[in-house]
Amino acid sequence: MNSLLSLRGKALEAFDGVGLVLLRLWAGQEFVLAGYTKLSSGIHAPEWFAGLSFPFPLGFLPADVNWLAAGLGEVVLGSALVL
Repeated sequence: MNSLLSLRGKALEAFDGVGLVLLRLWAGQEFVLAGYTKLSSGIHAPEWFAGLSFPFPLGFLPADVNWLAAGLGEVVLGSALVL
């Protein structure tokens, strides 16, 4: 009985971080695909994005720069999650 419990404990220990790794891979690919979609549509922000009011530091930048920064940030940081 003890050997069966220790075998179960070893199996659980081996698969301990698999769920978190799968979650990181899924979230990373979602960010990369969202950023790629933004960047593939061009550097000009769509009207719905340009109509948003951004918080203090970003409010001084044009909407096209914010659109490009959002797309690049999603691609770079999503790739970092996958790695």
